[in-house]
Amino acid sequence: MKTIKIFFILIFTFFLLNIYSPLPLFAEQNFSEKIENEKKELDKLKVQIEERRKKSKEAAKKERSILWNIEEIDYKLGIMKKELRLLDWQLKKKEGDISVINAEINGFKKEIDKKSRLLKDRLRVVYKNRTGGYLQVLFASKDYSTLMRRYKYIRLIVDREAELINSYKESLNKINTKKIELEKGKEEILYYKNNLTDKEEEIRAEREKKIAILKEVRTEKELYDKLVRELEESASQLSKMIDQLSAAKDKEPLSLSGRFKEEMGRLRWPINGNIVGYFGKQKHPKFNTYIVRKGIDIMAKEGDKIKAVFSGKVVYADWFKGYGMLIILDHNEGYYTVYGNASRLLVSSGDYVTKDHIVAEAGDTGISREGNLYFEIRYKGEPQDPMKWLTKR
Repeated sequence: MKTIKIFFILIFTFFLLNIYSPLPLFAEQNFSEKIENEKKELDKLKVQIEERRKKSKEAAKKERSILWNIEEIDYKLGIMKKELRLLDWQLKKKEGDISVINAEINGFKKEIDKKSRLLKDRLRVVYKNRTGGYLQVLFASKDYSTLMRRYKYIRLIVDREAELINSYKESLNKINTKKIELEKGKEEILYYKNNLTDKEEEIRAEREKKIAILKEVRTEKELYDKLVRELEESASQLSKMIDQLSAAKDKEPLSLSGRFKEEMGRLRWPINGNIVGYFGKQKHPKFNTYIVRKGIDIMAKEGDKIKAVFSGKVVYADWFKGYGMLIILDHNEGYYTVYGNASRLLVSSGDYVTKDHIVAEAGDTGISREGNLYFEIRYKGEPQDPMKWLTKR
């Protein structure tokens, strides 16, 4: 009888020490896609800034322009912001992973408690039957067929107990594995948070450089006059580009629903905000000089959504000196709208957009330092006063 008792104890011990089957790692598709997109955008911007550095070596022989310096800072800020967004998405994904791991650990704990109670019940049964147990049942058979039938039932019971022991061991292994993943995930979260803090400091320092340049320009007349000349040159280049786009478009007319010219006074605003820079001839409050503005500045916060005021085709979506990240929409019949100083472009050249489609996010690229949106309306190359076209407030 002692032999039978030892036999059952060995069976339980054997199955408690064997099975291991890890679960597949959790991956959230949504965060993974966003992380991959941010990486692609970051790589693209790094290529652009490397090309620009090559050009800057050629320009080093000449006096560096104010707009050139501002644009260089904007490029650096652009990379830093994308790196910041990438870190933020990675942090959110890892926090999601941690939540799932915690839920899985709690689930395994419940399984283990349940299986532990079942195993204790089975051990009590084995202990009570220590004087004979299954062998006593077999030897009490009156004939061979009864013996084989009882043997079959006993075998099923033993197999079921073995499965229970295997499952219990598997749950123990899984919970230990998940605890290791949990500790590793916590370390990664700390890493991302520290990097986010460092990156925010880098962005703040770079912004201070830009603010210092713009402040100096606003307080020194010589620098201000130089900036005005550079802005006039950039505005002239923008006008030439729109003229070239118009000439090219005549060969390929657009097919758009609705007519832009019928929307005068009814266009919805591209962004919610007050006017902080008006169209037309504007006087500098300190230097008693004038500058002709071809658009308006609308107050915005960085990240605010910029919407198309009318359906059209994106004919330009890239950096433009003096205007930061710029979008130009073609609305047919010679009408164009211009959206400048964006922090992030959400459309590409060649895209068709409908009215109220989000085309970009507001930012502080170009000569804007407050995150304002620069907005223009042009008809056959000539600037129009946007206030005559936008709905009254």
